[in-house]
Amino acid sequence: MRTLLITILGLLLSGNAVLFAQKSDFKFGKVSQAEIEMTRYEADTAAPAVVLYESGYNYLKYDEFKGFTKNFEVWRRIKILNDNGKEYADVTIPYYVATELSENVVEIEAWVYNMEDGKVVKTKMDKSYITDEEDDKNLRRKKFSIPNVRSGSVIEYKYKLMSDLFWIVPKWNFQSTIPIAMSVYEVEFYEYFRFNEMKKGYEFVKREESEISRKIVLDKRSLAALDCHAKVIKFTAVDMPAVKPEGYVWNIDQYLTGVEFDIRSMMLPQSSLRDFSNTWASVDKQLQEDSSFGAKLNMNNQYKDLVEEVMAENLSEYMKVRKICNSIKQDIKWNGKYMLFAKNPRNAASSKEGSNADINFNVAAALRDAGFKYNLILVRSRTNGMLRLEKPSLDSYDSFILEVLLSDGQKVYFDGSATKADVNNISNNFIVEFGRVFMQDEPWRNLTNLVKNKVSYNALIHIDSTGKMDVKYNMNAREQMALSAKNERADYDSDDEFLNALETRLGLEDAELTFGGSADTLGKVFIRAIHGTKNVSIAGERMYINPFLEEFYDESGFNAEERKYPIEFNYAGQIVYQANIFLPEGYVVEEKPVNQVFVMEESGSKVTFMIQAQGKNITVRFISEQNNMIIPAEQYKDFREYMQKIFEISRSLIVVKKVS
Repeated sequence: MRTLLITILGLLLSGNAVLFAQKSDFKFGKVSQAEIEMTRYEADTAAPAVVLYESGYNYLKYDEFKGFTKNFEVWRRIKILNDNGKEYADVTIPYYVATELSENVVEIEAWVYNMEDGKVVKTKMDKSYITDEEDDKNLRRKKFSIPNVRSGSVIEYKYKLMSDLFWIVPKWNFQSTIPIAMSVYEVEFYEYFRFNEMKKGYEFVKREESEISRKIVLDKRSLAALDCHAKVIKFTAVDMPAVKPEGYVWNIDQYLTGVEFDIRSMMLPQSSLRDFSNTWASVDKQLQEDSSFGAKLNMNNQYKDLVEEVMAENLSEYMKVRKICNSIKQDIKWNGKYMLFAKNPRNAASSKEGSNADINFNVAAALRDAGFKYNLILVRSRTNGMLRLEKPSLDSYDSFILEVLLSDGQKVYFDGSATKADVNNISNNFIVEFGRVFMQDEPWRNLTNLVKNKVSYNALIHIDSTGKMDVKYNMNAREQMALSAKNERADYDSDDEFLNALETRLGLEDAELTFGGSADTLGKVFIRAIHGTKNVSIAGERMYINPFLEEFYDESGFNAEERKYPIEFNYAGQIVYQANIFLPEGYVVEEKPVNQVFVMEESGSKVTFMIQAQGKNITVRFISEQNNMIIPAEQYKDFREYMQKIFEISRSLIVVKKVS
């Protein structure tokens, strides 16, 4: 018993294999003729593949020398319906490796089943196809690609994850990017452990709970053992639809139907209760004591010369902070990694490259030396799903930004990953509702409205008698919209490629493109100007003119009559479009759209559309204000109607008639 208690309390763990037999008609290695001959999945005829069956089984075992270990067995069978489905034969299994506590992936086995000459040919994947790759210092990946997979193949694979991290129960999703005909997940807990259970998603999952008897062998020589009970929770999901990307969704994975468990407490025989429940304050304390986080707040300033130079200048506090932040961001190139922890930010300062955490810690040290107070705001990036307030955990965060406090009460925000942005502009990935201020009494910050975002479009259009339009089209973007515009440009290898894409989108020919407003440097403004030509529609003596050169919202996000997920805009802000249109001689306006103003208060939305015609001159002004970044799914129907009005306006036509 003493060994049991010591090893558990020390979190040193191990495990023994248990044979898992799933009670179903599915057996590993036995694929039916019907599965082989299947050509489509009736519930989703467009699916490139379908998971015919999958199962996960998580259980604990005990080793007399190390204590408890976790065993997690996974089995998946997939039907490949067309060539686009072959990607599901590529499998990646992440796992954790460290000195004291680690994991390993074992017993990998994979098969492919094909119909050849009227017979089912079964081929086992050779072990040589399995690779082991390092992700970072403590994370590795087992990877394999099942060979000889083609349209019509059935593949299946299984593996076991053996882990010292017994208190971490693997998350399980009952949905994927392809439909799942049947998904089964079983979790077994000894009576000594209590876990919090959390379901997510919108689909029904059957849940069953039972008890079984277990024997824990404490000493194999003496056969000393404990008889105990274990709770088994079994989840079964049938005919789960594929979750497909939708417009205006940050991370579709967070809406997959699934289940999660967090350890709450442990009480072993003859021992007191150990409470593992976290609070947000306790998570702060864990970070404060971590050598890769809290300790880095005391690191030496690597930019002493810069600080001395800036502080000697006759600048406002804001300008001093801005110069320190931006100078370091330009000196250390961001390596594209979002990190919460930083092993050695000093190396980033010397090598001139590092993660956003490396950059942030160097900026923090410089600001401290300069006499400025600051906070760290812990965030969970959009790409990893929204932070869940009901689940305090170190895993809730994956990065942080800086909040600098000026003496006049003003706050300045800095993000080392926003490489083309000035201060107060942070990556779209971090524009979220909940950021936690590290070790502060008022810990939560809403990061969705740090700045006033605005983009203005101005079109100057001259139309000749042949219907040819000479178009000068300028865009002036500010704050987050400027950053997004810069990032859009950066997606292309050259300005010529970017121009070609703009020509296609705007319907222009023979266009020329210029930039302004610090397009390649840090700054709050981005200006783009394009000059080209296009033709209007002509029927007899009439011209049909659409005054809008482009649509400012993606209609695909509003095609469905119903929606399960909230609408998530990249940022709140204002769009202003103004067009001045000059008609050729001898033409007058015969028909024009009506002026409109419509408001949806609950979503913080307002649109104003005005059009005036005086002689040969037509003036169009369109203003869209979107103050709420996230629109709940319950408001979708009304908001869809609101957006349809915008799309109708953007496609409205001015009819002009030749009179002489």
